[in-house]
Amino acid sequence: MLRHAIDYSHRRGLRAVYLFTPTNIPSDMIQRHPEWATTIEYTNHAGICSRINDAYHMARIVHQYQMQYFDEADEYDIAFYDPGGCMCEECRKGAIQCRE
Repeated sequence: MLRHAIDYSHRRGLRAVYLFTPTNIPSDMIQRHPEWATTIEYTNHAGICSRINDAYHMARIVHQYQMQYFDEADEYDIAFYDPGGCMCEECRKGAIQCRE
């Protein structure tokens, strides 16, 4: 469906931007690997803690596939931590370090 929307946009002379959040992956993957889940509860239950190596690696695979699948998009917009990222102890330390 989205690929059709990209094609339609191009036919109308519009640019198509594909927006994704690298900390979100399909929810069935989180269900199979609950240890990857972020500490913030989301309605889609698909947020990961990107400090967990296996979760980060899987997110890279998922988003690489998406970028290839939607390769007709004119650009990609990456929205980090939308809708909020992770607030586990390690992520909290990193957020504090960024503010210092």
